[in-house]
Amino acid sequence: MALACAAFLLVPAWGVGAAQDGPAEVNDVPAEAKDASKNLDVPYEGSEPAALQAMMDLARVGRDDFVIDLGSGDGRILIHAAKRFGARGLGVDLNAKLVEIAKRRAKAAKVADLVRFEVRDIFETDISRATVLTMFLYPGVVMKLRPRILSTLAPGTRVVSNEHHLGLWRPDAARVVKSAEGRDGVVYMWTVPARMAGLWIWELGPSEVNDTVLNYRAKFTQKFQDFGGELVLGLQPMTVFGARLSGAEIAFSASGEIGDRIVRQDFSGRIKGNEITGSVRFSGGVAETVLPWRAWRAPEALK
Repeated sequence: MALACAAFLLVPAWGVGAAQDGPAEVNDVPAEAKDASKNLDVPYEGSEPAALQAMMDLARVGRDDFVIDLGSGDGRILIHAAKRFGARGLGVDLNAKLVEIAKRRAKAAKVADLVRFEVRDIFETDISRATVLTMFLYPGVVMKLRPRILSTLAPGTRVVSNEHHLGLWRPDAARVVKSAEGRDGVVYMWTVPARMAGLWIWELGPSEVNDTVLNYRAKFTQKFQDFGGELVLGLQPMTVFGARLSGAEIAFSASGEIGDRIVRQDFSGRIKGNEITGSVRFSGGVAETVLPWRAWRAPEALK
């Protein structure tokens, strides 16, 4: 699919040939360059200063980030991310004229060593390296990208979109922004979640809580960053509540009977592939105790 799009957010930008102060305007891009996007699925559009600020804030762009901008247009997002925050990045667009403008602006801004721009279809672009993914695309294109985003990007990667959301994938943050003409727009941000669904097993050794080994089995279901399920300790069902998943960081609580007491257990940890490492805090019917926690995804859940 042929795609091209202007960068979503307005940045302190630079003319085609030389740096300049102040915000870039749509008129800074020659008409012939804009016209070259007219027959692509996502034509070139200008960007707004308030949207830029929202994007950088919500994605928490920093020096350690690698930003990939899908439909990078004249390069405004990446140039700003590099010049202001020291981030590195890649911008791709099918409009070769816009890509050349982006390259010249990056050179003029003295960030050409941090960012590069290529003529490439977004669906043929390897996005796995991104720690921040930005896009200003049409709704159908955004939705077509969603499976790749979830399967390719590492847990914890921040995804930012102008105007168009990702359907039932609930955004972790959103901000209403105003254009120079007073029109309301929205910037959305998601954090790519780790894969949590499946059957998990773990055990906890003797402690102040219990003098025997505790054997757990948890069957979790997941819908994007939301998850829940059933937890059994031995043969005793437990109530699961307060489940939270942010990138690879997981937390949930359980309440149930251990021995002859109702005990609360607060689990927290980090998912890495098919293993979770973290800690569990016991409280309620027992003296507060913290133990190390390690869980494994059961083999049958990997099929």
